[in-house]
Amino acid sequence: MNWTDERLAALTPAARHQVWANAVAAGTKEGRELARRIEASGLSFLNPKGLELDSEIGRKLYRVIFSQKAKDAGATASEEGRPALADIEPLIVAELGTAYTKQKEATVQAGYLIGNMMENNGFRKTGLKKRMPPGSIAKTAECYVRRS
Repeated sequence: MNWTDERLAALTPAARHQVWANAVAAGTKEGRELARRIEASGLSFLNPKGLELDSEIGRKLYRVIFSQKAKDAGATASEEGRPALADIEPLIVAELGTAYTKQKEATVQAGYLIGNMMENNGFRKTGLKKRMPPGSIAKTAECYVRRS
């Protein structure tokens, strides 16, 4: 299907999420390009559960995690055997401050968004969760390795 910016913008966030999820699952060059276009559009595309991702906090969380700085931080942490969140969480805390808490499920949403970001940037889950560094809000987080 030919997904123009106008067609993508006309979708609900839930419908856009499905298009994005299908694009990522396709694993093709075209799918990755479509997923990146959706991510870069600034349009909400994730189904909110708990924390409203279409809220001010959710949009900030999304912007931080899908920033180039967070992508680089997640890659570095993963390549060094640490959870991606270990290097991304300080960026989140710098932007969200006390709004990044377990009570608001922001840590859960951060994990979900990081998983999507990492998988779309050439990494896969290892199935291993490791403890986060002392002082972190999240206690454990997923580890990733580059897809071969």
